Amino acid sequence: MGGVRLRYATLANFIAVTIRILVSIGFIVIVARRLPPEDFAVLGIILSLYNGLPQPSGIWNWWTQRYVGLGLAGRDGDPGVAQGTGLIISIVYSITAFILYMIIIYVTLGLAGLDVYPALLASPAIIFVILARHFMSVVSVARPELVGVANLLHEAGKLGASLVLVLYMGLGVAGASESLIVASMLMLLFLVYHTWRLGLLTIRRDLRLAWSWIRGAFIPGLIALTDFTRNLIRPAYTWVTRLGTPIAYINIALSVASAVNNATQSMIPALYAKVLRGGDRRDLEESLRLYMLIFMYMMGVAAALSRPITSMFNPLYLDGSFMVVLGALFSLSLGFLVQFRGFLLAYLRVEEPGSDRVKVTRLLLMELVFIGAGIIAGGLLSRDASSPAEAAIIYMMVIVATQLAGSLVYVIQIPGGFRFPWRVFMETLVSFMVVVVYLDVSGARGVLVYDFFGDAPLLAFHVAVSGIIYSGVMYLVSPWFRGLARSGFRYISGRLG
Repeated sequence: MGGVRLRYATLANFIAVTIRILVSIGFIVIVARRLPPEDFAVLGIILSLYNGLPQPSGIWNWWTQRYVGLGLAGRDGDPGVAQGTGLIISIVYSITAFILYMIIIYVTLGLAGLDVYPALLASPAIIFVILARHFMSVVSVARPELVGVANLLHEAGKLGASLVLVLYMGLGVAGASESLIVASMLMLLFLVYHTWRLGLLTIRRDLRLAWSWIRGAFIPGLIALTDFTRNLIRPAYTWVTRLGTPIAYINIALSVASAVNNATQSMIPALYAKVLRGGDRRDLEESLRLYMLIFMYMMGVAAALSRPITSMFNPLYLDGSFMVVLGALFSLSLGFLVQFRGFLLAYLRVEEPGSDRVKVTRLLLMELVFIGAGIIAGGLLSRDASSPAEAAIIYMMVIVATQLAGSLVYVIQIPGGFRFPWRVFMETLVSFMVVVVYLDVSGARGVLVYDFFGDAPLLAFHVAVSGIIYSGVMYLVSPWFRGLARSGFRYISGRLG
């Protein structure tokens, strides 16, 4: 399968994910402007389960990924048997998750007094996305740059289907639900094809291998449980408060968070694959530099344009515009967390019992405690809020605070010699401040999007100019960024030549 180039795979994924962010925002904008708050809240719960129920498949996908990445073999010495074993388990679980989805939807929407039928239409997408997650775990360690492409295809399918079903056919939340089926099918077919191209597509399985994964499921099970719990932020709010409307505002924060998290997640496959094959803390430091380069620009845009961004989703939610900032802050803590966690999981040897396994187990349990505490405390504190917007803001502030605390537990466990790239952080901070100043003096902060096609292009122009300014300031103040830019230019010139 060859070696893994951290910068190439990371930046290739980021280019794909940058386009994906725009496409993903397009989907949310379409549905947020077409749906009343109650239906938008229903869609938020659907998306939470669509993203959350596949998380338990990480238990065996984690082992499948490690076996393929390390070249370990199952029966008959064929590494593809690891893929086949994981596939059979994923098929069985996808049917179970399909049933769980319907049960949870009935309970959650029933508590909030919301319509159940449109949510049931999305149920087949649960099966497709779980199978896609399996094939992505295989592709991510062999061709990590394809992860960003697969995710982009998913978002493009979702946007295209929503244009037809929601915008033109007027099917509302039912059309948005059906667009998830289209998106998950496209992603699944793409990943199946590339698994076949890698020579790893097989249904041959090894029951002994599956049993060994089950016996070693504690750590990947904890990973899946923490990620699953984090994806329950929206439905769990209803479980604690019996309220539904504030979820429409929470959707705004988590839509912004999803855009930033997509950029972060595009880095993890390359970092994990590189460290798994012998990388060290320097790969983590480089990944953090790349992350801060991307994130600080996005953070600047979110902080300066919270009201314009909220109005782009729907002017109905302007009283909750601070949710955009909270969404970006949520992503900040989560972005660092997943990189530190991904590095430790690849660097430490947890295949066999020992101190490394104990260390990782303790860290995952602490992360889970922080997530659960944030959901419960946030829900309880927000129950007496005077408005849905205020309730959502209080809830997300508590979630952000506990998520940030949870991210810090990983930092102290990085092996000796690790140095946080403070210089690049300061360079990105300077560029961030210049972007905020530009967006303020240019009047971009006052652009509210009431007529999408009339107002959004002006906002997009300011965002594009701010991106150029950010890159220019980084080029002036950062030797690291200049080296990165020159390397990219040489690579592109060589490919064109």
